[in-house]
Amino acid sequence: MKPYYLVAAASKGYQPGLAALLNSFRHHHAGQGIKIVICDYDLEPAFVEKYSGDDLEWVKVTSEKGNIYATKIHRFRVASELTDGVVGVFDSDMYVCRSMLNFWKMAEAGFIVGGSNASNIRFGANWNEGYQMEVPEVYNTRTITSVPTFMDVRRDGDVWWSIYEHKEATNAGADFNLLNIFLAKLGKLDRVIPFTSAQFTGVHHQQIKESTGIINKAGELLTNNGLELFSVHGRFWSGDWYANLLKPMPKHYARMGIRSSKSKAYQSSLKSRQLLIDEFNKYCDWPYEATTKPETLANVKEQEDLFFTEAKSLEEENAVLEKKNETLLDALTQQGRKIRQLEEQLKGHLEQPMERIYDLTT
Repeated sequence: MKPYYLVAAASKGYQPGLAALLNSFRHHHAGQGIKIVICDYDLEPAFVEKYSGDDLEWVKVTSEKGNIYATKIHRFRVASELTDGVVGVFDSDMYVCRSMLNFWKMAEAGFIVGGSNASNIRFGANWNEGYQMEVPEVYNTRTITSVPTFMDVRRDGDVWWSIYEHKEATNAGADFNLLNIFLAKLGKLDRVIPFTSAQFTGVHHQQIKESTGIINKAGELLTNNGLELFSVHGRFWSGDWYANLLKPMPKHYARMGIRSSKSKAYQSSLKSRQLLIDEFNKYCDWPYEATTKPETLANVKEQEDLFFTEAKSLEEENAVLEKKNETLLDALTQQGRKIRQLEEQLKGHLEQPMERIYDLTT
């Protein structure tokens, strides 16, 4: 068996998330022999001392382009240099909910494993200019996120190294798209196995939507459609980020004909979000204070007011919708009258002699 590694990177502002990642990973993978490698941009010495251990190696990273670039791109370099091992690349604002050992085993068996992006992307020459490279013509139905991804470095580490080299040379392109582009360029798409975003990352709010949101069943965190939850991605220590998770949900539910914050669907979103932050707080023991700006809460409330009727019964909801429809009908009627008046004026002008029309236009 090859050595297994987890690679992540963090700067000081992500210490709460990294604390949750390290604690949750160690809890669910105790004794499984997976080495942790953390790219350290500017972590506080007290933090490094607190979380150090025989299972963890700190690698200093820096860049003139700043902490975001250093932590996002240099982790791919560090991962690709572990040429004897099988590596899972994670973000520092992630935590895990159960053992993920089998994903390292799948990668060792020759597959490339990652969380689905919950979308399909048609790559092609129209990407060339923006990404400053020749992008292959491919409709990728196995689009995965950049984290978490699992690869055997000797076999597939050239994907991560290509991302690093390309960004160093051009600084063009998002790491997520570059991952999928290089999987296609290097002929590896056939070996990609994507897992649902509801299980891995929550992309597109999958972990709080009505059908795929997170529930607790017999002490296990599962998706609402019965799948195991493996990992969660998000800045749960940020009050603004946590509040904004709900911002698109009223519009999402209104499109489905659900127009109340008291609905079972919206309440399930609230419960899923609470379960996710409760799980995060179990593992984040680094001091942090989640604050939320009043304007953030106001923006979320604005969406509720815009898309929810808040009726207590179906009859009341219908009455509210009827009133809104009447208001819209009145507005349309007024616009129709204005259009007819303009049409009559235009018709009158066209029926006048050319001399009169000339007088009107000069």
